[in-house]
Amino acid sequence: MATADFEAALLVVDNLVFAKRGKHLSEAEIIVLKGAWDDDDYEEVAQNSPYSLNYLQRRIAPPLWDLLSETIGSGERVGKKKLRRILLEQVTKKYPIQSVPIEKQRPSGNELVRVTGSYLPDISSFYGRTKELTHLKQLVQHGVS
Repeated sequence: MATADFEAALLVVDNLVFAKRGKHLSEAEIIVLKGAWDDDDYEEVAQNSPYSLNYLQRRIAPPLWDLLSETIGSGERVGKKKLRRILLEQVTKKYPIQSVPIEKQRPSGNELVRVTGSYLPDISSFYGRTKELTHLKQLVQHGVS
């Protein structure tokens, strides 16, 4: 798949992770995700990054797979081998990333991503985080500037 597909899926995942833990994916986490998307082994990922194999494979990947299992897994364990399939089959059904033009630049800090288009994510099964949901509704109603 094209890099654009990965970038679009990354934006969706990054926003879901931010909603779950209050911070965006780190550079190392994104490197692991890109390696998994490209079906690279951890050695290849480490060689093409500023991080060691041990750091990516033992310190970054396990908590990342746990987080993604909770966030996008829909009851399925997300891992390096299943990531691409889960992103393409499950996440893109809930969040039509192919249909929504998304600004290319990933947010830094606590900025919001501006999504343009006519499709909004289905939040009918959005549980908890009442304060955040209220804030999100206000942003949608009043527009984000």
